Amino acid sequence: MAVFGMAMISAPAPSLYPFDQYRLWLGVGGLATLADGTSVELRPESLAGRVVTFQNRIPDIIMDAPTSIAPETVSVAADPFGFLAVQALTFERPAYLKVLAVVLVVLIAISASLALFTRGIDELALGFGGIILGVWVCARSSCRNHSPRSPPLTWRCPG
Repeated sequence: MAVFGMAMISAPAPSLYPFDQYRLWLGVGGLATLADGTSVELRPESLAGRVVTFQNRIPDIIMDAPTSIAPETVSVAADPFGFLAVQALTFERPAYLKVLAVVLVVLIAISASLALFTRGIDELALGFGGIILGVWVCARSSCRNHSPRSPPLTWRCPG
């Protein structure tokens, strides 16, 4: 038995980090080779009750529950076979990364305004870049080991 898949992903702009969101459509279909050597397209009826499992293994990304898409709505005439099932998967960053980004921008703005009003221009040129770099490095390294993992999700083949 050969099982084939189709994937279509939408990639947002890198400037949206950590507010980016990825969408993936995953279609599963295939061919079964019989004992006499002939190939038969797999149909949903032949896989009734089978289970397909998804698990997110990407660090710092959370996978939402998969949503089913009707296979006939994404099929085109040029497809070599029909899809048994199509799932839409959505991935996004955890909330703590979004909060961290906002807090860092606010802290950098406060630090910059305090430095602007309390130091001379010659001291500003040397100190401001170090403050920004120090805040960013400390914040990123302290949260690196706290990435939540999504539990595995399962769904049953239609039929």
